[in-house]
Amino acid sequence: MVPNDERSSEETKGLVSDARLTRPGISDWEAAVSLAKAIMGAGSFALPWAFSQMGYFVGPVFLIFLMICSIYSLDLLVQASRKVKQGSTSAKEDDEPAKYSYVDVARAYFGSLGAKLTYGASVSASVGVCGSYLVFISANLESLFGGTISQTNW
Repeated sequence: MVPNDERSSEETKGLVSDARLTRPGISDWEAAVSLAKAIMGAGSFALPWAFSQMGYFVGPVFLIFLMICSIYSLDLLVQASRKVKQGSTSAKEDDEPAKYSYVDVARAYFGSLGAKLTYGASVSASVGVCGSYLVFISANLESLFGGTISQTNW
């Protein structure tokens, strides 16, 4: 991708103002928001129930423990991505951020089988998230309509 300052005004005329056209990566703020959205996904709907089951002491302790595990796993992922970039022969400039997917990192460390398993896990997680949202939506619709919608009415 050509940096924005090297483009002539003729090249940029008519282009939609889009962040992907003006810079190669995302800002720290955009990365933080993306990470927060990933962490606070469908599982966040179950947090009130989990806290009610575990109590006021054990719930926060487990939440802090899971936070530490998440930070550790993200650190491992960043280290692995950096090692993949160092070992890559097609790495461009050092100032350009590397963009590797989970599958790319798995392929570098575990070969083709690891890449396929990682891709399958990613698809499985996506389907699972979609399923949990459908359950959440159906439970809310059932409570909204007071049980007037049931399988017998279909």
